[in-house]
Amino acid sequence: MSRISAKLTKFTPQEIKQLYQDAYALTRTVYFVLLVSPATKDYGRILLVAPKHIGTAPERNKLKRQFRSIFYEEKLFEHGYDCIVIFKKRASEAPFETLKSILLEAFKKLD
Repeated sequence: MSRISAKLTKFTPQEIKQLYQDAYALTRTVYFVLLVSPATKDYGRILLVAPKHIGTAPERNKLKRQFRSIFYEEKLFEHGYDCIVIFKKRASEAPFETLKSILLEAFKKLD
């Protein structure tokens, strides 16, 4: 897969609308809500939603960077699902390893 990392978070407005319509909740935690839908491409993608009440822009960007890295490094895009991660206020307080373990546990449900 050539340069797939650049494509993992690219959605058109129409794709986002369709993703929200088709998605169902896979897991809900105090840190985030994970919605999934069957992938519309050959690989899964991730849409990260970080509302302003999460914190400052650097805090929101850090969360998004962390989730993009987990999604890519753990090859979660190979599961064949498009995902929406909606962060909650406590997400910025959570350790990286906690967020990673919750996300990986959720993806185990899909297998």
